[in-house]
Amino acid sequence: MKYLTFIILITVKIGIGQSFPLTLYNVPEFKTCEEAKEYAELNFSNNNMVWSRSGALDYFKKDYPKGFVQFYETYFYAKYNIKFFMRSEDCMTSPEQYCYAKNMDSIILKKYGKDFFKKEQLKIEKIFKNSNLDECSNIIDFNKAYSYLDSPPKFIGNDRTLKNYLKEKFKTSLAEEIPNFDTITLIIDSKGKIIDYKINSSKIQHKTKIQIILELNSLGNWVPGYLYNQKVNSEREFIDLHEE
Repeated sequence: MKYLTFIILITVKIGIGQSFPLTLYNVPEFKTCEEAKEYAELNFSNNNMVWSRSGALDYFKKDYPKGFVQFYETYFYAKYNIKFFMRSEDCMTSPEQYCYAKNMDSIILKKYGKDFFKKEQLKIEKIFKNSNLDECSNIIDFNKAYSYLDSPPKFIGNDRTLKNYLKEKFKTSLAEEIPNFDTITLIIDSKGKIIDYKINSSKIQHKTKIQIILELNSLGNWVPGYLYNQKVNSEREFIDLHEE
């Protein structure tokens, strides 16, 4: 499948001294099923964002009302910190990733009940049916950053200058700290300012990160992302910058 042809590399630590490169779904490339199970349990217990497969809508087999899939996925992310894999097993990049998904679903259903996704879907369908666009915004958690948007964030400054900065800073100046740099995700707040970024490294010092954010913001402002007519914190991803 075409959408499995790239890898997002971000480093996540698990335990002491262990780290894994993240794949398409931001789920590590584990060596064993046990590692995947351990990561799933740790992620959920720390209230981090997690990935589920059993709760995903099968929109290849069923047509949903316009806008429902976005509403459904926004609801689960905002309320439960859950995002979804595609339901098809073909979309698992490895047996270990499938093991993660299976274990994570078991953990979720153990906490919320075996009919959790079915009950929540019925609730979501009712809310969606009885809500206009503005009322849909009631489900948003404004402390989170969204990638599923009505309108993505847009850079007001010179786009080429921004990309050149990212390549020079992360592929040249910080090459030792980020040896496999390929992708960066900028986090833009609802006021149009960069407040954070995600990359495949945990080696960059806090002071350096703050300085980079200041330099990024000096390049220009952003039109923030919009979700249900609301300005929200959002994500803007840059992939394969070396090909620019």
